[in-house]
Amino acid sequence: MQTQPSKNFTLHIPLTSTEIKSPGDPLSPIEILIEKLSTVDHSKSKKIRRRNSRTHAELSNTAVGLREIAKKLGSTTLVWEAPPRTVLIVTKPHDTELITLTKNITLWLMSKGLSVLVEDKLKDEPAFEYQDLISKISTTNDSDDTLSDEEDYLSTSPSSTVSKNSESVDRIVSLNFWTQEYCSNKGSKEVDFVITLGGDGTVLYAAWLFQDTNGVRPKHINPPPIIPFNLGSLGFLTVFDFENFKKVIKEILTEEHKVRMNFRMRFQCKVVRHKNEQDDEETLKLKNDDGRIFHILNDLVVDRGPSPFMSQLLLSGNDKLLTIVQADGLVISTPTGSTAYSLSAGGSLVHPDVSAILVTPICPHTLSFRPMLLPDTMELQIKVPQSSRSTAFVSFDGRHRIQLFKGDSIIINASTSPIPTVCFGDQSEDWFLSLEKCLGWNKREQQKSMTWENKEIVK
Repeated sequence: MQTQPSKNFTLHIPLTSTEIKSPGDPLSPIEILIEKLSTVDHSKSKKIRRRNSRTHAELSNTAVGLREIAKKLGSTTLVWEAPPRTVLIVTKPHDTELITLTKNITLWLMSKGLSVLVEDKLKDEPAFEYQDLISKISTTNDSDDTLSDEEDYLSTSPSSTVSKNSESVDRIVSLNFWTQEYCSNKGSKEVDFVITLGGDGTVLYAAWLFQDTNGVRPKHINPPPIIPFNLGSLGFLTVFDFENFKKVIKEILTEEHKVRMNFRMRFQCKVVRHKNEQDDEETLKLKNDDGRIFHILNDLVVDRGPSPFMSQLLLSGNDKLLTIVQADGLVISTPTGSTAYSLSAGGSLVHPDVSAILVTPICPHTLSFRPMLLPDTMELQIKVPQSSRSTAFVSFDGRHRIQLFKGDSIIINASTSPIPTVCFGDQSEDWFLSLEKCLGWNKREQQKSMTWENKEIVK
């Protein structure tokens, strides 16, 4: 079956791993369920809620069907509806080697007929050699006898370099510079895919770009697929070796080639401020972000900051108090972030296919507060109580660290815009390989067998 997002690609969800359906074949129960779910008339939702409860058998079949849908989503492949035209590159803006590499990659991608966007900070970086890049693009176009000078080099503005691709006269390629504002407003609609050159932090930064953090009711954004190349230190999320860069990109650009996708869960975190009459002018300025929403791919961390006192936090789920946290802090992690700070604090490893919220305390002052997994349908609230001895600090994917005063809280839900990343093999294969390669998961010398067939007896 196929779902049609408003992008330049189709997400293909296989019916089964071995069966191919013919047009006249009857639908299976899972296919009937998918069809019903995709054709729900939401305008009649109120009437549906008033209907009598389903029988236990119907509810059981629905639960099984939803699990089957989850399995199919794990086998999702990306198929281009039309050749991709625009690629956005994310790299470390202060790494000279990576900047030089980005310049060379930009030239190669443009030679393949792709419009390229790089970060605006690179424009003034000496290693990027922007003016030299313009010259090379112009010289390449001038060597094509089929195009006039005017057609070859359509713009020489400092913010954009546009040229006709020598391989396809009817396609215009360009070099532009992206900003956070561009990614939040136009990027998700105009960019076909993202290339990251760096480590896991670069992937997190690329995911961070595609969200609207300006308003209290941000618009829905569908991030483009991310192709992560490993040029960092750890490389847990960067599953592609840069040595195979050209091969990987050529395969992904092929219309017939099906690319395995991994939709990584994100959390939506809302800042809720408590206004007090005693707040001074400086505190009120710090509280001007009331209602601001952040989408995180890795984790949200609440800690005690520079205070000598341990944090006291109220942890609630679906408006019910779960526990009072007395610790150095608390990590709320996605399955993707389970191998980061949460792991260091004693949290469990969680497979990316598991839709869950991982709650991990940081140095709790008790022997009984263990890490736990909560369903992603639960709404969590972390609040600094009025009785707390100090304030707290919170960071979102290691960014935008802010102070939480007494009465302030953070509300956490599952985000409706996951991050699509391209898999090297498939989601499970990539995850277990990364565990073994990056974290040395379960590595030890294998125990020798107890066999005496080849043992020599020394007299």
